[in-house]
Amino acid sequence: MMDIKLTPGENIVFKIEADFWQRGNNPLQKIVGNIVRVFSKLLGYRVNGALIVTNKRVLELTEEYQCWCINTNRGVKVLTKRGVKEFGYQMEKTCGLFCPTYYLYYEGDTQSTLVAVQNGSDQKLLEILEKFQAALEG
Repeated sequence: MMDIKLTPGENIVFKIEADFWQRGNNPLQKIVGNIVRVFSKLLGYRVNGALIVTNKRVLELTEEYQCWCINTNRGVKVLTKRGVKEFGYQMEKTCGLFCPTYYLYYEGDTQSTLVAVQNGSDQKLLEILEKFQAALEG
């Protein structure tokens, strides 16, 4: 993942790595996601992404690689408070009552983004939302 230059006085508050292979907490979903990921790696394709929240801004990063090492696509988005209409989190349970997966979501005028948070809990997501809001207001 590429490094982001921080402005003077800017610090990373939190960073969430994106899971583009849809490996949630459901065991079947993990198996299928891992199979797709392995085949993609064997064919030389990989994709990385992250949501980085600093004390001054929110960044959305994506990178795609083909032929194992050729960077074919890179995207950096800076989210502004005017560009984000709403944000929050949701919890989804699969396998009945088991396997809860927590997602941070934010919606703008042109897109909606859903990011799975590893080892999520209600308390952890509320803390993330507070930091997300502080970064948008800062």
